[in-house]
Amino acid sequence: MKKVKLKPLILSALFGFSALSQAAAHSAGKAGKNTGCFDDISLPESFIAFDSGFDSELAAWYQQVFQLETVKTFTFPDGNTKGILMKRGHFVVEVFNKKALTEAAEKIPDKPGIMKFGFFTRAKLPQLQTCLQQHGIKAPRIFQDTNLAAGLLLVVDPEGNMFEIISPD
Repeated sequence: MKKVKLKPLILSALFGFSALSQAAAHSAGKAGKNTGCFDDISLPESFIAFDSGFDSELAAWYQQVFQLETVKTFTFPDGNTKGILMKRGHFVVEVFNKKALTEAAEKIPDKPGIMKFGFFTRAKLPQLQTCLQQHGIKAPRIFQDTNLAAGLLLVVDPEGNMFEIISPD
């Protein structure tokens, strides 16, 4: 099947810990070509799935940021949903592009649901943050959590979904 530009709106499903990849470097928060920021970082076994607008570029963003390979692309029989399944090792990201989500949906701050997700790995968070920011990716802060004995690097994808990369101190 042919490759499609992708860009989601709603974080739909999260199973285990999680992951991400690219889009055009023409707007803030979008990654350019392969960033290389995760080249030397081992990603955990994880699965994450997103719902997104039909013409979303979100899958491309996650693919570029995490250097994910395409496992398969698909289109539902009614033509209203297409998707892509990507992975790097056992770190898996799936994006569903839905025509019903083409209009930008505002996130409702008080609505219950997933606010952010994260995954544990060993990474030099200050260097990773700098690399991501140099590629136009929003990585606004590192929080040192004494209770977890870990640093948490917050990353925001182009559609406002947040995740944390968590590394032991």
